[in-house]
Amino acid sequence: MLGKTLFWGLIIAVFLVSRVPAESATVYAAPIPARIGGTVRINGTLLTKGADTAYTFKVTKFNGGEYDPVAQDANGLNSLNYYNINIPIWNSVDQPGGARPGEIAFIHVYEGGLELSVTSPVNGRFTIGDSGSTVPIPLEVETKRYIFQRRTIEDIESAPVNLGSVATGGNSMGLAINFPSYVGPVDIWVAIQLPDKTLIFLDSTHNLTLELVPFEVGVTKASVATIVEEFEICSRFSGAKVPEGPWAVYWLVAPANGGRIDLIDFDKGPYELDSYGFDLRCK
Repeated sequence: MLGKTLFWGLIIAVFLVSRVPAESATVYAAPIPARIGGTVRINGTLLTKGADTAYTFKVTKFNGGEYDPVAQDANGLNSLNYYNINIPIWNSVDQPGGARPGEIAFIHVYEGGLELSVTSPVNGRFTIGDSGSTVPIPLEVETKRYIFQRRTIEDIESAPVNLGSVATGGNSMGLAINFPSYVGPVDIWVAIQLPDKTLIFLDSTHNLTLELVPFEVGVTKASVATIVEEFEICSRFSGAKVPEGPWAVYWLVAPANGGRIDLIDFDKGPYELDSYGFDLRCK
């Protein structure tokens, strides 16, 4: 009797399983990632394992956004002195934040949290491969970045240090800070140059000083702040002459070193030094 009971129990179980809709039994799996990798030369010198601890490699979308999951190599080079990045491939169900084969993306290289300049491929631009593909992309990278004298109104308005409309031909001045996020901790210096070449620095308490002091030390994201609300500069100071002539705004970003500007290697980098200038004339 027990044997018949077990037999009919198995028959019923098989029958029930066979009646389960096919859709509910479907198992989805994320596509195999596309992989890129290769050697890295920094200022012409091959980067080797052991000397790579400060470096991070990341792939982003054409618009700068991140893939989900993030496509990066934060573990340094492998035994062949190669970086390796797995790029998630798009799937509408399991990986909607992935990349689509054939789309344009960018490789970024960071040292101590500061982004370096990828010169080969130009600007780090490449095309996403197919799921399961492995594409060698050796990198040529430069550690020094200079961008002096922003030219367009759009460049000035989007700069992390904003002095208000006076920088683009208006008559109101303010001071607002909005630096981007960095991969690792950085130190930041901000300076305003007057027409007589005097440099005024912004300190960590948001005060202006003639001392060469950092604005932020050891941060990955600088504080977003309006330091001075915009005001009409030419009529603000009764009886005092506003310094007319060429003004300039500078900011320096370097891997965190305790706010010691004297420890930055301005020949080899890495650092970012940026600026824009404008002419102030009261009518």
